[in-house]
Amino acid sequence: MKHKPNFLSVVAMLFAILIFAGCGNDQTKKQEGTIKIGVVVPLSGNAATLGDYTLKGLQIAVDEQNAKGGLLGKQIVLEIQDSKADPKEGVSIIKNMFSEIQKPSIVYSIMSSVTLAIKPETEANKTILMSAVGTDKFLQNSSYTIRNFVAATTIGQELSAYLKDSMQVHHLTVFYSNNEFGISVKDAMLKYCHEKGINVGNAETYEETSLDYKSLIAAKVNKMTECIYVAGVGKGLGTMLKQIRESGYTGKIISDPLITFPDVVNTAGDAIKGIPYLDFAFDVNSTDPTTKTFVNAFKSKFNRDPQNFTTITYDGAKMLFDAITKVGSLHNDKVIAELNSMKDYNGVFGKNAVNNRNIKFTFVFKKVK
Repeated sequence: MKHKPNFLSVVAMLFAILIFAGCGNDQTKKQEGTIKIGVVVPLSGNAATLGDYTLKGLQIAVDEQNAKGGLLGKQIVLEIQDSKADPKEGVSIIKNMFSEIQKPSIVYSIMSSVTLAIKPETEANKTILMSAVGTDKFLQNSSYTIRNFVAATTIGQELSAYLKDSMQVHHLTVFYSNNEFGISVKDAMLKYCHEKGINVGNAETYEETSLDYKSLIAAKVNKMTECIYVAGVGKGLGTMLKQIRESGYTGKIISDPLITFPDVVNTAGDAIKGIPYLDFAFDVNSTDPTTKTFVNAFKSKFNRDPQNFTTITYDGAKMLFDAITKVGSLHNDKVIAELNSMKDYNGVFGKNAVNNRNIKFTFVFKKVK
């Protein structure tokens, strides 16, 4: 026998539905009062240090913007996800972000392979994707991508010129990580070294997770090798550099900004002392007011000095926030146009400029101490 619901139970059900709907509306209104940045970075695995440095730079930039009243009158919130430096994980994350009630207005990512994997989703949603990646493919076939890192092409140009003019190198061996960044840098080195008359006798890939490169080094480093360049990141890069020296090779080595990361330095030990490397022109002791403000804010929040990857993230985010503020909306075509018009932006690195969605920083050569 079926029981008809009595009057009180019907009223209770309706009341519960109204309360639930009200909570949903309150949550939606709360979300509408913020601007979300989706952050897709590795927070675990071989590249976790890169993710940590990136996130810290972004947090400082967001804290400063929110303290000024936010962006377009709204507070900025970060949705932080661990990509594990895995393209498949990145795709899963970005699809989930765009399926949420409040979609990200901006996405920030690192790691070339992950960023290329999520780019189709951000392009389809006409959402700005800012990324510190080296691969030249990043800006191709896209309208809403912004690079705030040194391009693989630039690494090739700068290193090849330095090898010829300052190190007088004629024969080079290249080891590159088996990922999008490594392949892009290897291709650039082959092109620009050839133009400079430098013979690249061997260009060999390695797996960053292997951590045993003795056989590879023995097979590819010979008496013709005047200098070695290793493209990579994290413990893989540090281990490769250490084992190159342990093999008995005493010749020249050259590197790029990623050699300065603690996991590389700690893994390689004395093997990297004195190695020249291309780096961003960031001086933590600079007396420039913009630099001092950033360094002091970073020290206050994290109790240590900022690193170059943190700094490029901060500068890139600040430039993007300024462009959005000048446009007065999140109309991304206009925001991109405003960014491209920045030719003399006073950042932590000095004067930054944007050319075809590529933020140009000043570079210098340093030596590992």
